[in-house]
Amino acid sequence: MDVSFPPGRTPEWPGPLQRFLPPLEEGVVTNALAELGAVGDLVFDPFGASPRLVREAAAAGRRVLVAANNPVTRFVLEHTLSPFKLSDLQSALAHIASAAKDGSRMEPFLLDLYRTNCSRCGEVLAADMFIWEKEAHTPVLKVYACAECGNAVQEVVSQADQDLALSFEGRGLHYALALQRVVPAQDPDRRHAEAALAIYPGRALYGLTTLLNKLDQLSLPDPQRSAAQALMLSAFDSSNALWDHPEGRERPLQLSPSTQYREMNVWRAMERGVAEWVVAGPVIECSSWDQGELPEAGTVVLFAGPVRELASQLPAGSVQQVVTVLPRPNQPYWTLSALWAAWLWGRKVAAPIMAALRRRKYGWAWHATALRAGLNHVRPVMEGGGPVMAFMPEAEPGFVVASLAGFDKAGFAITGRALRHDTNQAMFKWTAASMVTLPVEEQLVAQRIKAATTELLRQRAEPTPYAPLHAAVVSDLAQRRLLSASWQRVGSPPLSLVGTELATVLEDGEVFIRLDQRTEVETGIFWLKEPRGVQAPLADRVEALVLERLRQGDQVSELEIEKHVGLALPGLLTPDRSLMMASLQSYAEALEGQDEWRLREDETEESRSQDCARIKEQLVDLGKRLGYSVRGDDPIEWREPKKKIAYRFHVQETAAMQMILEGESEPAITLVLPGGRGALVAEKSRRDARIRLWIEAGNSIVKFRHIRRLVDDAKLQRETFAERLALDPVELQDPQLHLL
Repeated sequence: MDVSFPPGRTPEWPGPLQRFLPPLEEGVVTNALAELGAVGDLVFDPFGASPRLVREAAAAGRRVLVAANNPVTRFVLEHTLSPFKLSDLQSALAHIASAAKDGSRMEPFLLDLYRTNCSRCGEVLAADMFIWEKEAHTPVLKVYACAECGNAVQEVVSQADQDLALSFEGRGLHYALALQRVVPAQDPDRRHAEAALAIYPGRALYGLTTLLNKLDQLSLPDPQRSAAQALMLSAFDSSNALWDHPEGRERPLQLSPSTQYREMNVWRAMERGVAEWVVAGPVIECSSWDQGELPEAGTVVLFAGPVRELASQLPAGSVQQVVTVLPRPNQPYWTLSALWAAWLWGRKVAAPIMAALRRRKYGWAWHATALRAGLNHVRPVMEGGGPVMAFMPEAEPGFVVASLAGFDKAGFAITGRALRHDTNQAMFKWTAASMVTLPVEEQLVAQRIKAATTELLRQRAEPTPYAPLHAAVVSDLAQRRLLSASWQRVGSPPLSLVGTELATVLEDGEVFIRLDQRTEVETGIFWLKEPRGVQAPLADRVEALVLERLRQGDQVSELEIEKHVGLALPGLLTPDRSLMMASLQSYAEALEGQDEWRLREDETEESRSQDCARIKEQLVDLGKRLGYSVRGDDPIEWREPKKKIAYRFHVQETAAMQMILEGESEPAITLVLPGGRGALVAEKSRRDARIRLWIEAGNSIVKFRHIRRLVDDAKLQRETFAERLALDPVELQDPQLHLL
């Protein structure tokens, strides 16, 4: 069931509305599709949540059919496939800027809404943003850059700044116009629309309404009108009160302002929007669904509606692959999408998602049920029942269990899993299977939870956070169709059942121990009480794989390293990228101007073997020189005259920790490593509490060069050795690791 996680990279161009759309890494879909099906297959995306997925699937030569019910996401998708030209975006902005407004032009009119004075030279200018205190309901700080004197600051607002901002807070004509665009006067959803409008500061709403009215009056040709709408979307997103200050919710999940929030200058948001909509890469042909007209290879057909409506128009067995990003429930995005769609394209276009105004909460049980309903329409159109490949950015435990329960209940059997814990990225594979109709005994579920948890800890061979353990449990239950059976027994998605049983299992002190000081089970780090017989820790295996690839002799990219390691450590063993990078940096050097790495000359196997041999010889000679009886090779022991061990030294070229974690704890040991392993040891210490406990117990780590320095010190004496051994400067930022 374990599959390798496809490598990817954080995109250089995040795209518009990136804080709401799934944070899918660039290249992940391309690399995954290389192992799935063939060029020319019909790929169906039933949820249309990720423009990046659709673009990469089409670029890989697939015929891509997408159901995109959200008009805002659909607009972003269309213009990710067929990007705006920079000239069209700039021209649209220029037309709006020069449009007449109250005897002036639109640009200075909007900038004047944010006027303030430079505290250095007194120049009147437009602030880039104001920072509001939610409880006081007033701006308290302003951010601006003065072109006259160069003063660029964040500073306290003046009384005039506050008076100007608060003058827009009443429900004037601009508020009525913004509301009327969404719902008519007697509509029962009017109060819900009012609640959604409350997320906008009054000044922002005034500026946006002014822009919308002017856009209605302008005669802009396509694609400039679409470009203007794109810039408006950027302004809609940037100017609401969901932006924390200083930094906070990167991806807001509740439609409520923070304690301190940013009020962005609406016109500046329009200007910045130009860069958000410029997409690098070729145009991919995209057309709207015409019943029966399926896409050609390398093209996309978009259906403007939910999956249930599109699936009813598709022939049975017409889809070779289902590839999708699972949509994460996000109340702010869907609520704001209803507003934005109505503002830009009218109530008719927004109608399919207007119900989002009424929904205040999208719980995981709701998500599981909704996912099951959608997937019930997908099964009949799949050729041979599969495969289904779904990506899950933001793969927190609730999202994982809700999604896997929805698939299981809809009649899909899981065939593959992979999770990268540090970035919360997951991928799952399914195939259509029989429906489960019989309930299951609760005792069996508890037994499988304990078995899956124990098995993963033994496979990883190191303390493990809750999220991978939870994923192991849920995927094991899904593989055995126990999620669907539990759903059948309790009559609703069995999400709390799984969480409660897992918490009970992890509290069994006869089997598991906890290596952190937190209280919530979801934040815990867990390990086995009796870990005998486990293999090398996962972190050691990652280091060994990176070194193996580097010593093959050629240059290598980070993606190649990631792929090499991922193939050897698939599924829930997929290592953190920070660990792979620490391993890479420990042994290799980056080639200037290239995305390539090369093994350092002193890290060849022969060179390091000679280094270790010399250090061992020097430790033997130094021990004898200081009057100790020296015995052994691994470890090297310095003994007192009465055979009491004074020092133990273990010399190795890598940062592998298995030996020290499994070896005798008494007497203390000094691990001797090349200096380049320092940051890697720190990374391993960060992820494995056992290493920190080992150091706190009196053990230590020193570098080769410090041993050489001590050997060269002719004045070194036995009485001062311990003090001198501890004098190597600390080079790491990790305060929990004392690398001597």
